[in-house]
Amino acid sequence: MISLACLFTQSVGFAGEPKVIKATASISELDDALKNATARTKQHKLYVSRQPAIRRADALVDAYKLGGAESIYRQILAKDPKNPGAHHGLGKVYYYRTTASNQLIREQRDSYYERSTQEHLTALRYEPGYVDAWLDLGTVYLEQQRTAEALEAFAMAYTLAPKNSEANEAIGRILFERRELNAAISYYQKAITYDSKNASAHFYLGKAYTDRREFNPAIDALQTSLHLYPNSAPVAFELGRVYSLQGNRAAAVTHFQKAIDIKPEYIPARQQLADYHEQRGNLAQALEHLKILADLQPGQFELQYRLADLAIRNHQPELAKARFEKILALSPGSPRALAGLSTLSAQKAKEYRQSGDIMDMASAYAEAEQSLEYYPDNLSAKLTQVKLEGSPDHLNTSTENELQATLQTPPAGLNQLIKQGEVLAARFDLAGAQQAFHRAIYSVNGLEDMVNLGEVLLNLGQTDLANQLFQRLHLLHGNSPAARHAARFGISKVYEQKQTALSLTVQAQGFGKKQDHQAVKTALEALKKDQQQADAHLLLGKLYERQKKYTKAIRHYHAYLALAPHDPNAEKIRKRITKLARY
Repeated sequence: MISLACLFTQSVGFAGEPKVIKATASISELDDALKNATARTKQHKLYVSRQPAIRRADALVDAYKLGGAESIYRQILAKDPKNPGAHHGLGKVYYYRTTASNQLIREQRDSYYERSTQEHLTALRYEPGYVDAWLDLGTVYLEQQRTAEALEAFAMAYTLAPKNSEANEAIGRILFERRELNAAISYYQKAITYDSKNASAHFYLGKAYTDRREFNPAIDALQTSLHLYPNSAPVAFELGRVYSLQGNRAAAVTHFQKAIDIKPEYIPARQQLADYHEQRGNLAQALEHLKILADLQPGQFELQYRLADLAIRNHQPELAKARFEKILALSPGSPRALAGLSTLSAQKAKEYRQSGDIMDMASAYAEAEQSLEYYPDNLSAKLTQVKLEGSPDHLNTSTENELQATLQTPPAGLNQLIKQGEVLAARFDLAGAQQAFHRAIYSVNGLEDMVNLGEVLLNLGQTDLANQLFQRLHLLHGNSPAARHAARFGISKVYEQKQTALSLTVQAQGFGKKQDHQAVKTALEALKKDQQQADAHLLLGKLYERQKKYTKAIRHYHAYLALAPHDPNAEKIRKRITKLARY
């Protein structure tokens, strides 16, 4: 944590040597030092403004030309190693690099955060009255969820400049993180009073109103922010999210589209658009968004599976095959990817065999063999092989009938698999439950059994697996109008439950500390609808930890990590789990 005494001890300013304050300084000595820093704040601004090179570099940072800005800052520091403006500028460069790419691995992002932190601290050692450096340091801490250190940095900025709009906004952000929404709104409003053109304060005010379920003032605040900063993808997305929660889907889609027009790689908006188009049967448009999302996040296997499944529904087996193969390249031996490839080959073998063209028979047999190589228990591929191995006059009818019966009859172990999955799901053991249910999905082939299993999965909140099952139902029985209707209805139920779960999670996040019981209840309701709602698991982990129910907290933290393994804070959550396990 930043120590004020420590900082003032090492302070060397541009206007000469300030009075040295020892680490054991009294409160009055610290107050004197703070007053000294406050008095020099305006002087510091004048000092920086007289340096054209700093101004040029700052302009390059604002234009996101980070390489050019870094070069200028380093040239300044080569001549003046104690220049606080250049150190602060480098801190901003490193901070912006944390958001430069969705492909950054956690270690790279953490390294940029650390370098940004060190540059801001260096600037503050040379100039403790540097308000902007305190604010930017607090922002870096806040993004790393180092809330206590962020609060101290923001409090310093606020103490130095209580009428600074950004300082008031910063205090509001800390209060927002603590779910103290009323107090946060008060500080955001003060920030706007001091600077009505502070687009960021309007944005965070809109978010706070959204979490209080006050949608009209939220929309007003966000529209003001977007008017002030029309090229902000996060603001456009947040407006879309509020319209969606309000039930105005047309306005929501318009703003989600605006967000990706501004920033094509903006992931949250593309996810919303993919969901919207898929729910309405616009599969081609949904596929376009999913392809971009999958390329932006190659390690997100669930996204790759979803893209493959949707490609199958949209009669693009080659795209589906490419995605399954990509998963296997990243995760060799993945049972789900092998099963997907097996299903594609079995379907292709069936189509070749049914064509009636003698030239296609060899291709049919090869595809069936390929299918069984991927997944040896694929009954559809076995049936195709049996039909191909006998001549039209001497077909092994008994074997064919046996396989046909097997295709329509669930194995004896199905109920046990479902029961096993139910028990594991109740414990929020997502990996174990998924494994059991995945085996169940690929052990049924009859229309009625598949529909019944889909209902079971929906009732248990296993939305992703239910979606997979209904898409498989469409693939196997797509020639039947009843099957097509059942598959479409099932998939619509999946996305309806996901949307409900998202709304409940947002509602749970909006409760204050005194409403923990209601927040837990609402978050659990969200998980009944969708056990894959990662944010609900994370919230429950925090709530149970606060209630000292450590076993439950650990369970939900584990579930969150299973769903969001690439979260930048995953390592911190793992350390938290280790700490809680000691109690």
